[in-house]
Amino acid sequence: MRKFAGLDVGTTGAKIVVFGQDGALLDKVYQAYPSSRDKTKQELDASLLRDSVLSLFRRVLDKHPDLEGLGIASFGESFVCLDENDEPVYPILLYTDPRGKDECDRLIASVGEEAIEQKTGLKPHEMYSLPKLAYWKSHDPKGFSSVKKVFLMEDYCLYLLTGKRFIDYSLASRTLGFNLKEKGYDADIFRALGLDPSLLSTPVPAGTPVRGLREEFGPGHENFIVLPAGHDQFACSLGSMVLQPGQAMEGAGTVECIVPLVKDIPDLSALAKDNYNLVPYFDRGYLTYAFSYTGGAAVQWLLEKILPEAKAKAEETGKSIHEVLCEKYTHAPTGLLLLPHFAGAATPYMDLGSKAAILGMDLSTDASDLYLAVLEGVAYEAKLNLETLEKDGISVNGLIASGGGSKNPVWNQIKADVIGVPITLLDGEEAGARGSAMLVGIAAKAFASLEEAASAFVRVKGIVEPDPKAREAYAKTYSRYRKIYSAIRPLMEE
Repeated sequence: MRKFAGLDVGTTGAKIVVFGQDGALLDKVYQAYPSSRDKTKQELDASLLRDSVLSLFRRVLDKHPDLEGLGIASFGESFVCLDENDEPVYPILLYTDPRGKDECDRLIASVGEEAIEQKTGLKPHEMYSLPKLAYWKSHDPKGFSSVKKVFLMEDYCLYLLTGKRFIDYSLASRTLGFNLKEKGYDADIFRALGLDPSLLSTPVPAGTPVRGLREEFGPGHENFIVLPAGHDQFACSLGSMVLQPGQAMEGAGTVECIVPLVKDIPDLSALAKDNYNLVPYFDRGYLTYAFSYTGGAAVQWLLEKILPEAKAKAEETGKSIHEVLCEKYTHAPTGLLLLPHFAGAATPYMDLGSKAAILGMDLSTDASDLYLAVLEGVAYEAKLNLETLEKDGISVNGLIASGGGSKNPVWNQIKADVIGVPITLLDGEEAGARGSAMLVGIAAKAFASLEEAASAFVRVKGIVEPDPKAREAYAKTYSRYRKIYSAIRPLMEE
């Protein structure tokens, strides 16, 4: 059986998943690495990430000598600076790191916010790579003079394995220096920040193959395929079979992320005003990211901080904690309103100062009510995002669910009823690694198209349809939910 693999590089660890040509998951290895986080910095040790990825790859290559290739997907924005000896000059700054704000403000003053939005499809923000890179240059000019190469995580891993420097369009876009229409780095933006675009890897379409591993991996790997598979949400969309405009991947993980596909570029000014971006997606059009910082994280907060003993009690019944807490579910709203801003508000607000809130409790409110209210709150926030996107010219006719939250049938039904679209459930996990491996299969000529690869790798387990009666009831509650943020935000401490 032919074998293809996907490497998924995250902020807390990396994993490689090996698939057969029929899409069967054959093997999975994972390695964690710590991060350093406080109010003034959010960093990763570049050497630890490098060593972890190389260790993982060697383990997989030794165990699967017949592996034909590896696709690489990673988190975005963060980057590593290397000196002439390929040693890291600085730690990796995560997108949540506060550094780079002054440099971003300088960029806006020089180029103009609207001009940046029209060029990049992004609203300028210090979370992106270039403002943080400019931070190092302005605050440590001597150290920065030793920087010879700059990589985001995807192209850094590709470089570690092949010695070649290529980054796909979706990750290049997360730098804030990629011209969406011209498919290349924008000279005006780099010039305004005093940065040289040649420091970065060459942008190419996702799935562009590089053949041959570095000599240190031994002989016999001249035809081994390594390719950039995209930003993690980009790769997850492919692994979730998002191929037609109107479809959207719903990543029900720690972060709740909905990624719709649109054929043509809509009004970039309207999208940017609401903090949405656009990313080129093969020849199919563009993806945008709508997300909430706390999807599954809100559920985890409730179980760990508020209901720490509930899990043990549930296990005594032979049921999972989720099954027990869903027993009161009646296909109707709980009557509670929960704003899931436990880590601030993501799109469309992008307001880290916003806080979570629970409204409508009384002395009869119990653990099950709170649990279901969390599920509803995440669903309401998703609906708010999709309504905002539709106003901005991007509509969704169905969601394709992935991530751990998609295993909860009650949550799936609540989302379908609240949002009002069918939700397709997939058989299998690891959507990001799956999408990456699919691209390797195409590069290896095992599949002739994205559709053919998807037919082998992605299988539909079921479809959750909205219940008309429940949808009507949730719509009434949602009309009140839409008012919560603006009503209570002024009461939150800045």
